[in-house]
Amino acid sequence: MKIAIILRGHSYAPKYRSGVDFRRCTQSFFDNILLPLSSDNIVDVFICTYDNEKKEMIEEIFKPVKSVYLSSNNNQKGVLIEALKMHDYNSYDFLVISRFDLWYHKSIMEFNIEWDKLNILWRELESMWRSHKRVGDVFIALPPRFINNLIFAINQHQREPNLHKMYNSFIESGVQEDFINIMVDGFYDSNSDKMDNPIYKIARGMATQDELSNK
Repeated sequence: MKIAIILRGHSYAPKYRSGVDFRRCTQSFFDNILLPLSSDNIVDVFICTYDNEKKEMIEEIFKPVKSVYLSSNNNQKGVLIEALKMHDYNSYDFLVISRFDLWYHKSIMEFNIEWDKLNILWRELESMWRSHKRVGDVFIALPPRFINNLIFAINQHQREPNLHKMYNSFIESGVQEDFINIMVDGFYDSNSDKMDNPIYKIARGMATQDELSNK
């Protein structure tokens, strides 16, 4: 297969909340996402992030086919839409959409991805899933034929700070439930500070000197 990996959102942002520093998770991304996918597939990386002082380093490390650095005036949903529109992905068989600040616990080959379906990580907290089909939103994997459905879901929730309600929007946009794969059984919280999950830990804060010296 030919696969596009899209890294989106904050990459280097010392003043955003407790800080975001892509360098903290680079090794985990290579070990658990890029290299496993590259073993039997052609894989290209695309980047859509905010402009920052480390972009030359980002280009050197990730070697993206295409990258866009946006102003801080764009919100997270705007960044994701820009990422989906920055390239014609129809030449790819599959897209993996993730973030710079995730430290993965396991290889993507263990994520239970179904390659012909729209893949969402998990149902988000049992009461919220039963109330409004809330799901995890930091990692999405899909064939390119579902891109317009994802854009529809993003546009449906412009007034909300996240995409946790995208499941119902996918159905409304015409995706049959049989073509939505929930990769992880059970109920979890996307905020890994509040609840552990089997896929990732959000790496908050800036890289320490010890972390950088071990790269």
